[in-house]
Amino acid sequence: MSRFYLRLTLPVFLLFTLMVIVIRAQPYDDYELRQLMLPHGCPAPCFMGIRPGVTRVDQALKILGENKWVEEAKLNHGVILINWNENAPSWLENRGGKYIGSLIRLAPTARVSEFQIDTSLTLGQVQLIWGRPTFQFASPVSEEGYVYMFYSAIYPKSGLLISVSKGCWDEEKGITYQDTVRLEYTQSTSESAIPFTYDSTWKDAIQMVCN
Repeated sequence: MSRFYLRLTLPVFLLFTLMVIVIRAQPYDDYELRQLMLPHGCPAPCFMGIRPGVTRVDQALKILGENKWVEEAKLNHGVILINWNENAPSWLENRGGKYIGSLIRLAPTARVSEFQIDTSLTLGQVQLIWGRPTFQFASPVSEEGYVYMFYSAIYPKSGLLISVSKGCWDEEKGITYQDTVRLEYTQSTSESAIPFTYDSTWKDAIQMVCN
């Protein structure tokens, strides 16, 4: 009887195992995300057609106003605050329709200086797209009596800076691949302008923990 059940269940088990292997063998599909973050025809740094150091304030407001992801974009004391809507990708941070993290800083020249976006993208996803960065920094940071673990990395060719900030009171005391990142597109990421402190290795970053 046991042999009968074994013969009956073995094909099902083998089929299930094969399905798992096929699924795990599928490459990480980041095509749409890569096209958005590394767009063709828009020299880096560039996000949504907005280029720090190049795009004027009025141009940025026009681009945002015509974008189907944007509910509202407001100019307020030297920054443009962006409110995403339900059409925006799920990885764009939008908490209850409030202005959280997505903003554009403006330079005195009335041009965009940097574009900051809070996301639900993980550090692991970002490294799958751009690779492991050469220039990175990790350190505990104290602010208003609280200690945070701060990590940031620079991709000079993309004009991109990514960062992770997490409280040392969290269960995980260090940086992990599952931590969500903030993206910052800026014109000041050339290798000559990168601070000397950004010479940490990836091993330094993941082994550093809060005291």
